[in-house]
Amino acid sequence: MRVGVEPNMGCGTCRYCRLGLVHLCPNYKVFGLTEDGGFAQYVKISAMAIYQGNMVPFDEHTSFEEAALVEPLACCYNSLEAVHIPPQGTAF
Repeated sequence: MRVGVEPNMGCGTCRYCRLGLVHLCPNYKVFGLTEDGGFAQYVKISAMAIYQGNMVPFDEHTSFEEAALVEPLACCYNSLEAVHIPPQGTAF
């Protein structure tokens, strides 16, 4: 199965995780940083990561290169949404 994995995991039980602020979890884990992963050909995904929705399947028409850009693009998009920057060409 071809999947992309969102690398950030919280404990799922603390106040921050329950509010959806996983990045503030005191037990925060990251694939490739605190957990094995990153440049591995295969990575074992924990049940908690799957339960939290960190594993996203993609079809055979999506290249691995495109799939690898989804998470960084999502970070940029969410940052722009958070600071309410209007789309290009919109008057302030």
